[in-house]
Amino acid sequence: MYRAAANDTHLDSPPPARAFGRASGLAEQEVALRILVAEDSGELRRLIALVLRRDGHEVIEARNGAELLEAMAVTFVDRDARRPDVIICEHLLPGIPGLTALAGLRARDPAMPFILMRSRPS
Repeated sequence: MYRAAANDTHLDSPPPARAFGRASGLAEQEVALRILVAEDSGELRRLIALVLRRDGHEVIEARNGAELLEAMAVTFVDRDARRPDVIICEHLLPGIPGLTALAGLRARDPAMPFILMRSRPS
């Protein structure tokens, strides 16, 4: 099911109605989130980003821990830069693992919502 969705040539078309959640986009009273997705699997990262964008959110993509920290560093230096509202991060990122990135970000912003995921079977 995952591969079929990722290889679908009609990914730019509106999503079909779903049994759970909205069919597409945000309801009028909801606010779009800025979400940073850090995942080394390009296929999975693009799929997560696609679903979040279809629901009306802004998505920043990072391929590894260094890109995640680089994206966040800009928001710590530039006060006008908008920080992500939440970070979704693969536990086993190459270079800088997710837990290490989490520890570094928590030192700067203890309240930053951070979702740590494991996308590979154990």
